[in-house]
Amino acid sequence: SHPSLVLWCGNNENHQMYHDGWGGKRPPRFLGEALYHEVLPAVVEVEDPGRPYIPSSPYGGDSPNSQTHGDRHDWDVWHGIGDWVHYVEDNSRFSSEFGFASSCGMATWNACLAEMDRDPDSVAVRWHDKTRKGYETYQGYIQIHYPKPQTLEDLVYYSQINQADALKCGVEHWRRKKGQCWGTLIWQLNDCWPVQSWAMIDSEGEPKAAYYAAKRFYAPVLLSLVKNGEAVEAHLTSDLLQEVAGTVTLSLQTFEGERLAEETLHVKLAANCASPVAELPLDAAKGREREVFVYVEFTPDDERIGAVEPNFLLLAEPKDLLKPDPGIEIEVREQAGDVCLVTVTAKRFAWYVWLHLAGKPEWIGKIEWSDNFFHLPPGGSKELLLYTSGLLENPEEARTRLTYRCM
Repeated sequence: SHPSLVLWCGNNENHQMYHDGWGGKRPPRFLGEALYHEVLPAVVEVEDPGRPYIPSSPYGGDSPNSQTHGDRHDWDVWHGIGDWVHYVEDNSRFSSEFGFASSCGMATWNACLAEMDRDPDSVAVRWHDKTRKGYETYQGYIQIHYPKPQTLEDLVYYSQINQADALKCGVEHWRRKKGQCWGTLIWQLNDCWPVQSWAMIDSEGEPKAAYYAAKRFYAPVLLSLVKNGEAVEAHLTSDLLQEVAGTVTLSLQTFEGERLAEETLHVKLAANCASPVAELPLDAAKGREREVFVYVEFTPDDERIGAVEPNFLLLAEPKDLLKPDPGIEIEVREQAGDVCLVTVTAKRFAWYVWLHLAGKPEWIGKIEWSDNFFHLPPGGSKELLLYTSGLLENPEEARTRLTYRCM
């Protein structure tokens, strides 16, 4: 219910393409220069006076894709280095285009695949990979952190949570650098056909893991964790135009719930600011990296700020964890009308809990979750809403159709 037009931009990557000589080709002059630098800004000044105009994106500095001026498109990670951990090496002032790819959801695959093609390595599944990396390279990015997909559902699950990890890594990094970096824009929101791509919503309208993760890492008040040598730092980032104060609890726990180390501090953060607020040594984790995690919580003094999402950090790759049965229990109750209240509880650590309601193809995009693909600490619980759009007769039908998966 509000306008979202921030500025006018003359073109996408044309200046960078000319400057860098993409494809080994560079014309003797910059074609379109008068259009981008004279015609379009003059039109914008007449039709929308006062709204900013920039000739291109990215744009700024001696190089259009500079890390010190203007905005920057970071495709060095996806199209270059490969592993998403390298996002933390980017010092953009505004990261206006970056992304990491994943598979579409099961409903989309069901709509476009024959039964004989329902394999993560089938010719049809490979053909629907439009990440421009080569299928083995794309799969390799997943397998750095997660197991090799053995089934089509494995491909959906592992690739989507890897994409969520990637975007979380990048956005949390740039938000920690508030004051130097003032924004991020993810490529891309959605797809228009069945494909493995950088989208966060597939062509059937089903949100991927990264869609739900984005709600958390773009929250107005963000807790994030960074391993720094033999310790972990907790950072607080606030977009609020007021001081934020409260209690931070940073702990090292086993998957069974034993607390090996803990630090509790009262902290204050200035308006619209980011800062490290706590540090925890990892001495107690030595030799146990595969069975422990770091957990951070923040309780604001001012209840009007609302709940702040806790955050988690693993000390080993997810594929190498010594994973106990999380002992998940799910309760479904009718909230009001077409809304069910779903409570998920874990006896032990649960990584990326994925809730799924088995139904009909026409349900996709009509039955929605308020959250999904989330973590739970030992003994932790989470309440979320299931919007049924009148397609379920009662909460009991939701209970019988509900399944979950987690690492």
